[in-house]
Amino acid sequence: MASRGDLRRKTSRSPVQGRGDCVCFSYHGGVRRRLLTVAIFLLLGAVVNVAVAWGCAMWSSGAGRSCGPPTEGDLAWWRQHGPPGFSEEPSGVMDVSGFGVSQSLMWIPAHAKFVSRTRTGWPIRSMEGARWYDRSNRRGFDQRIAFLPQWLPKDRIFVPPRPLLSGTAANTAVYSVLLWLVFLAFIRMKRRWRTQRGRCTACGYPLGTSPVCTECGHQLSAHSATS
Repeated sequence: MASRGDLRRKTSRSPVQGRGDCVCFSYHGGVRRRLLTVAIFLLLGAVVNVAVAWGCAMWSSGAGRSCGPPTEGDLAWWRQHGPPGFSEEPSGVMDVSGFGVSQSLMWIPAHAKFVSRTRTGWPIRSMEGARWYDRSNRRGFDQRIAFLPQWLPKDRIFVPPRPLLSGTAANTAVYSVLLWLVFLAFIRMKRRWRTQRGRCTACGYPLGTSPVCTECGHQLSAHSATS
């Protein structure tokens, strides 16, 4: 049979343990909310990245052009992605660049074969696609090209859907941070607007003389409580 002292010690521990459990639960809940917020903004950044890349593919026009022999990078890309019948290496390259668009036209003059390689995205190229042509037998190969609805401009109905890993990661991070800054600016403007009108910054309920909001229980600052 337990003595009164044992009962006192047990009951004296329980409030401390309860507070510790509440603090632990609150901590893990805050971590989950932060991780969920980060995941949401990363997802939004990825969506914006695809939208910008496809918009550049459809509406950006080439401004600068340059011609010359293919580089080692061009030849390596040709060997890796060339479809059957394109085993011979190209002899020339024409690069066309515009806002958010880089297009390379590589060809084999002797066999009337060429490829149009398109990379889009801003500030870094993040999507890629290619169209291969063989005029000797009038064949074409659409490689990693997505076709958009016919009501869009006729000469801009395809976009490159294959993501480039480094460009996609960098652009997604940039757009996520920009969206987060816009969100923070909106929250601060809303809180300032509510404070100036004597409302709770958390729920917008009119304030009185209480140090906490009588509607949501939010702890008010001294300035908000007295205004």
